[in-house]
Amino acid sequence: MYVAEHYVKLNGRLYVPGEVIEETLSAGERKWLLGAHAIFEDRPSPEEQTEPSERADKSAEPEIDVMEGIVSSEKKTGRRKTK
Repeated sequence: MYVAEHYVKLNGRLYVPGEVIEETLSAGERKWLLGAHAIFEDRPSPEEQTEPSERADKSAEPEIDVMEGIVSSEKKTGRRKTK
């Protein structure tokens, strides 16, 4: 799968930066666009490559909420300086 890094026009369709290019590219087009840094190859993350049974085991882990530990009970009081 390829993602547009810049505006790319392929077969009459304009792809904007960050948009996934769904159509198949010929070897020449692919080589030229990769060399010009107009597109890049998007590989799935290691988590997406794992088997479904491994993903199910990870979902059983407890969820940790980072924001739980942050307490902001202090309130600024006083007057604001004006010019």
